[in-house]
Amino acid sequence: MEIKRTKYTIKGNELSILESGDKNNPIALFVHGIPANAKLWTRTMEQLSDNGYYALAFDIPGFGETKVTEDFDYSLKGAASLINNWLIEQNFENIWLIAHDIGGGIAQIMLTLNESLYQKVTLSNSITADTWPVPAIEGIIGAAKSGMFTSLAETGAIATQLGPVIKDTFVNKKSITDYILNDVFLDSKFNSKEGRDKFIKLLKALDPKHTIENMKKLSKVTIPLHLIWAMQDPNQPWDGPGKILKETFKTVRVSQIENAGHFLQLDAPKEYFNLLIS
Repeated sequence: MEIKRTKYTIKGNELSILESGDKNNPIALFVHGIPANAKLWTRTMEQLSDNGYYALAFDIPGFGETKVTEDFDYSLKGAASLINNWLIEQNFENIWLIAHDIGGGIAQIMLTLNESLYQKVTLSNSITADTWPVPAIEGIIGAAKSGMFTSLAETGAIATQLGPVIKDTFVNKKSITDYILNDVFLDSKFNSKEGRDKFIKLLKALDPKHTIENMKKLSKVTIPLHLIWAMQDPNQPWDGPGKILKETFKTVRVSQIENAGHFLQLDAPKEYFNLLIS
């Protein structure tokens, strides 16, 4: 089904959300990670909406077309609170929460802040506890905190270094075209002043303290978790966050994709979708 972009205002913030499917259908909510934007999920959204779901994917504050107030809390907890409040405002319920990378960390906090909103959750190659940030992201966090990010982004230095790092996480190299690299990963956060400014604010706020603090609460979550994990991931390997999440949740199902890297929804889209709806 066709994907459209809709913007919603909540408490002075403008959430930019991709939508696909009939609003009367069950809700599937997608949460992207770093350095992607909501377009990471477009193919999966189309497939899921064709299978009877109302699919939603939002740009996390600091990414894409979402705009927030000057005093917004860009931490993962701040993003989780904003999205939960928006879901309540929309009267959504029984939501299927699907998340990846730091989006998985946001999703974990969304669950512990208000588990009653959700029916089930699927996490893939997600951060948890203290398994992040990875070295490549630590580098751009350091650039943001030192005040060097803007000049490095303007000259193209960050994109030039980050592009090959992203490509190297893919097993099926044909999956990561230059168009996808630029549209999903190296977008306005590097090539526009507005995009850079808000991404810098996000980078400065990235800290694992909230995911570490959340682990005890997470162990009390009762809704079922499906872990779909790409097994050739150099960033968030199964022997680390995957096993931590498996041991933390009460009800867990595990599916593994052997020939895929970190961005499995692009690297192995058919296998990922088949496992998603299994």
